[in-house]
Amino acid sequence: MTHPNRFLHKGQVSAGVIDNNPYPADLQPEQLQTHNSLAMLTKQVRNEHTAADSIFEETRSLRYPTFSLHGKTGSFHVDQDGTYRFYNCTINQVSFETTATLLFYNCTIKNIKGALSHEDPHRKIKILMFDCILETVEHCKHFYLSLHGKTQWYGGLYNCQFGTIRLLQSEHWVAQNNLLDCSDLVMSFSLSNHAKITPTGLFFAKNTHRCRFHWQETDLIMGHADSVMFDQCSHILSQHHAANIDTNKYIASHSEHIGLTFQSCHITTKKWYFSNILAPVFSAINCTLETKNDTESGLLKDCENAKVRITSRSECNLGGLLCGSASNLYLSDSKVSAKTTIVDATASSVTLKATELHYTGPSAAIKLSQDSEVSLSHCTLIAPNGCCELTNVIAQLDMTNLESSQVALKIHTSQTILRSCQITGSIASIDAQNGSISCFYSVLNGDLASKKCSTFQLDGSRLTGSLLLTDISSIKLNSNEISGSVIASGAHYESAANTTAQNMTIKNAVNTLSEDKVAGSLSVSGINLISNVNASSVTNTGFMLLEGGTGAEILSTNKRGWHVTGSMDWVIDENLDVNIGKNLNWKVAMNANYNIGKNINYQVGKIASLKAGSLIKLNAPLITEN
Repeated sequence: MTHPNRFLHKGQVSAGVIDNNPYPADLQPEQLQTHNSLAMLTKQVRNEHTAADSIFEETRSLRYPTFSLHGKTGSFHVDQDGTYRFYNCTINQVSFETTATLLFYNCTIKNIKGALSHEDPHRKIKILMFDCILETVEHCKHFYLSLHGKTQWYGGLYNCQFGTIRLLQSEHWVAQNNLLDCSDLVMSFSLSNHAKITPTGLFFAKNTHRCRFHWQETDLIMGHADSVMFDQCSHILSQHHAANIDTNKYIASHSEHIGLTFQSCHITTKKWYFSNILAPVFSAINCTLETKNDTESGLLKDCENAKVRITSRSECNLGGLLCGSASNLYLSDSKVSAKTTIVDATASSVTLKATELHYTGPSAAIKLSQDSEVSLSHCTLIAPNGCCELTNVIAQLDMTNLESSQVALKIHTSQTILRSCQITGSIASIDAQNGSISCFYSVLNGDLASKKCSTFQLDGSRLTGSLLLTDISSIKLNSNEISGSVIASGAHYESAANTTAQNMTIKNAVNTLSEDKVAGSLSVSGINLISNVNASSVTNTGFMLLEGGTGAEILSTNKRGWHVTGSMDWVIDENLDVNIGKNLNWKVAMNANYNIGKNINYQVGKIASLKAGSLIKLNAPLITEN
């Protein structure tokens, strides 16, 4: 809404209360933006002394009037729309109730307050300050505030709503508590001359909601020992570009929906970045993240539904990158060095790509459980006390290196796929219970133990320890090099072209072995199909069908045979035809009993001989001789 025409009288002008200036009268207050006002100030201003008409005319009307005050002291209330300029004034309070444009030059303003009579958030009073001193802004609604030049702001922003604040000055913003009880604000900080935001109180913003902050090459330095950037706030988005943060306790605490984005920044805090936060969001690109406390510190503590994204050569000298439940972590092309657990979450998703992680804490570096997902690609994780502990997790590791002085990878009730990985553990490389595990073309330094898994598959890999498989439903081993022993039990075992440096003991219900090489002994039980397996010796405590290979000469002279331990029953419903091309040798250790229901016919082409140690007895009603 524009200001109605107003008559300006000669008496008012001569008294110095107001004067007339055609600039910026050609700009509507709604259109008067900061860049327009700055452009206007750099141009030559035409005043009444060069105007065609005289200022001493009795009356004059302007559609958009401009009022200027010089060297005045007092308070100022805006009740009509227009453009107001102040030079070298000391103002106790600026209050407003309508839209207008206020320009202050070399002024001191102790307090600004007011609210528009309407509820349209797009209409605001505009306040611009150049080389001024400002103390507090409170109880303001629907306002635009922009600070320039050497303006100094020594107070805070209290109980304000629907405001836009731009800080472009070259002086620090120093306040005990900068924002308190505010909502629906947009603040932009782009201070020059290395000026900073330096709160001296306990917080930068408290009990503040639905606000957005932009930081451009402007640092935030919190001086108090227990300072918090955002305390008891909600729905906050703070974006930082080349703008550093240094706090002494937390960045955000006891809040919800806090979003922080950083690019090319250095962020330092004493303890935790987020503490007791619901749904925090954190994004860092090419940043350095660190804490002043090595142990009880990190990114997240007691947080739920977190989303964390760290990329592009970022360096994280802290842990606690993910915690709580229903959270998400994406870490790419970065480095992490931590003494607190890096991930400890449930029902969450973790994706690590091209990242190097060093962890020296007392427990495992990554802990995930309860329907979580984890994916590591081209990563290196070094953790003396364990790299990963996964429970009820879908895990996929590709071209990843895990190193630990304990068990490198602990898996429980999880589906795990490893591709081209190198896993080293002094106690064991992998310890898996329940679930399933598949490992392809990997190097495993240390024992690999798996118990009660549904499936276990190891293909094209090298294992420097022993392979210990207990109660596995399905086992598949193909083209592996195993430096230790293989001990397997369960339902089904299948192996092909494996090399084992020590012994192999297979105790499954059904076993299939082909082209395996066992430097030690091979011991099998159950039903066994063995083809071209080389071993120093082969022992069987079940049923075995053997074809080729070495180590089983005791079972068959022609390297083929059936070997049955205990008793064996043949039940043939009709006929049994046995055709032996050359010789048949029967070796019976004790007794051989033949019970023929009707007839037995022996037909010998040449010679039949019976040889007994003591007695041959033929008992029949009739014995005939041809």
